[in-house]
Amino acid sequence: MSREQPYKLRFALEATGLSSQTLRHWREVLPPLRHRVAHHPAFSAGDLLAMKVLHLWSRRWDAKISHMECASTGLFELCEAEPWARIEQSLLALDFAHDTWELTGESAHVRWPEGALLLPIGRLARELREHLMGNRTSLQMDIPLMGVVGKNAERSVESGGGR
Repeated sequence: MSREQPYKLRFALEATGLSSQTLRHWREVLPPLRHRVAHHPAFSAGDLLAMKVLHLWSRRWDAKISHMECASTGLFELCEAEPWARIEQSLLALDFAHDTWELTGESAHVRWPEGALLLPIGRLARELREHLMGNRTSLQMDIPLMGVVGKNAERSVESGGGR
């Protein structure tokens, strides 16, 4: 998946599970979506992932998307900048004290003194990758390749799930 590959509105709605009315409202409220042109390719794979995260957050906790106005920019930036392979192996934490997002491993110790919301971004990224690649059935590849055994065992290899 290429970071530059733009997706149109219809595909974005299908990939994220959002309704057109919901996305229209989000475009009014969230700074990263405000200037997107609906009839042109306007969404990257990172944008779609951030939208899936926000959709899960708002649906599971019956939360208003307007509460994410300040934190949404950081989420979109993180989803765009981080390697897809790293995202697929991580949890996403929203630090309540600073309204900032960070990726963390499943075994990371708790380091948010005022609390944090943890979301399964790895699972969401795998589902989205499969959707973007046109594969709607699970490939049962939840454990990505992390190293090479043999002669070059010291060399680390990123998984093939990158963008």
